[in-house]
Amino acid sequence: MSVIDALEKPGLRERVFAGPPHWANDRIEPFDEEGFRLAQPFVIEQYWSGQQSINVFDVVGTQHPDYAGRSWLEFLREGKRMGINLDLQRENPDYYLEDRPKLPGMYYRSVDGSRWFVAEDGNHRTAIARFMFHEMGRSMLHGVTVIKYKTDQRAMEVAAAVSGLVDERGLRVRLETCRTKLSREDTGGWMREEWRLDFEWTDLRRGVSERLAVEEVERRVEALRRQSRWRGWMGWFRRSGPHHE
Repeated sequence: MSVIDALEKPGLRERVFAGPPHWANDRIEPFDEEGFRLAQPFVIEQYWSGQQSINVFDVVGTQHPDYAGRSWLEFLREGKRMGINLDLQRENPDYYLEDRPKLPGMYYRSVDGSRWFVAEDGNHRTAIARFMFHEMGRSMLHGVTVIKYKTDQRAMEVAAAVSGLVDERGLRVRLETCRTKLSREDTGGWMREEWRLDFEWTDLRRGVSERLAVEEVERRVEALRRQSRWRGWMGWFRRSGPHHE
């Protein structure tokens, strides 16, 4: 293709507007910062890599408040730096296709799954990559920086159950997570850390604390629930039993 032909060919944005993909009107989801803050004490694995490959269509949202809530098509049309990035994409499409680490970088984060959110930088380029790769029949974006967290879902459910008992029954207990590092692996360009998660159960009436495994707290919660049900049944029996005058 000659330089003149390249300049006359419609750009990516014009081609997308002429025939948007089926997902073009999907909304860019906001990263749940408050949910992540609450989940952090329950993180049992953290993985970081500066040279990762991800499926760009698994990128569903962003932590940037100005971009979340727009559709991908709206962002392609209205992104404040979209024009500049589209010009760079047209001049150097290999940036999106090459395997080596991206410079400038593209950053993503994920919690408990394969859904990715744009982190510090890369919002406009992510949208461009999605539309560009849709045209090309590609999916994998290489050389990006990721950080991925895995939480202990069972421990979160147990902690929520204890919180419920505290609210419902006025249980005089404080429950806090305790993490113990089990391992760290790293070489050039990646790192993985793992933790064991336990609880510190404090009886506020007696001022006594115990360190308990998740399973032990789970059994204690079930025992308290059985006790509560038994008291409820006994109360009903007393109210419903025969009355003598």
